[in-house]
Amino acid sequence: MGKPRRITPTDNWEQLQLFITSPEQERYEELRPILLFGQPPGTRARETGTPAHTLRRRADRFVIQGMVSLFDAPPPLPQPAPPALPQALPPELRQMIIDLKVEHPPLRVHEIATICYARTGRRPDAKTIKRILKAAEPLPARQQRRFPPYHQIPAPAQRRAVVLRLHLGAGRNNPPPSSWRRAGKPSTPHCAALSPRASAACARSHVLPNDASIRSI
Repeated sequence: MGKPRRITPTDNWEQLQLFITSPEQERYEELRPILLFGQPPGTRARETGTPAHTLRRRADRFVIQGMVSLFDAPPPLPQPAPPALPQALPPELRQMIIDLKVEHPPLRVHEIATICYARTGRRPDAKTIKRILKAAEPLPARQQRRFPPYHQIPAPAQRRAVVLRLHLGAGRNNPPPSSWRRAGKPSTPHCAALSPRASAACARSHVLPNDASIRSI
């Protein structure tokens, strides 16, 4: 860096403008006599050509903010792109989440997700389930149970039928076909969907009750 040249100090505004190198420096030189020596803004306005109300506003802001007030507002930082939203759940899956919570309020979020996965092959995110339930508040009260509690069903075959229907998603909206009624048939869909040990036990079970008997419980 070379040695700076000596310049005779001056208060002449036209001469000062020849040495000003930035807008911030120009604003400071406009305000300096007002701030340091109490020069009236109207007098300084006639010297610099800047309106008196502008100088007065800048002087007030300088008293509060200091040197920062001389600078223009910094450009806003680039905002990161919002994360891609997950694909919206279909209406029937959203309704399933609400129905599960209504039918059994103690169900936790991960349990609802597991049931949705078992029925549809799609596991909703925990935050998505919470958001759906929050938006549905207040949740409607359960009008009636689809089935009584397991320990209140007297017949073992009926208890097994209820468990299978709940597990495989059959029932109110998807009644099982007549070919599902006898568990011992090799082509029975609900037996084939279970594990080998459970499938064998299912095949040895009694005849499942028909739709009328299940609806009656």
